[in-house]
Amino acid sequence: MSQAEALVAATRFAPADRRSVSVANRAARVGAVPLASVLRAEQDDPPVLGGQIETAGTDSLPDLLAPLDVCFVGSTDLAADLGLLADPAVLRSA
Repeated sequence: MSQAEALVAATRFAPADRRSVSVANRAARVGAVPLASVLRAEQDDPPVLGGQIETAGTDSLPDLLAPLDVCFVGSTDLAADLGLLADPAVLRSA
């Protein structure tokens, strides 16, 4: 399993993926909603997955982006990781 797949698996409840399940939370009204209803609700309306690219890692960018609904670029962090000067003109051109 790739790092991106493992991260996505941690966002979905079992049995679909690997996120732990609890009904002791606000979404389940602290146990007032049956577990089956919580799981069904997530299956019908999964969470929005967002990410932020801050480093020039070695993972394939298309693979990292594929499971996400939205992605942001942390331009200053990325520029620093790439060794670029934090000159606004350099950042805008990147």
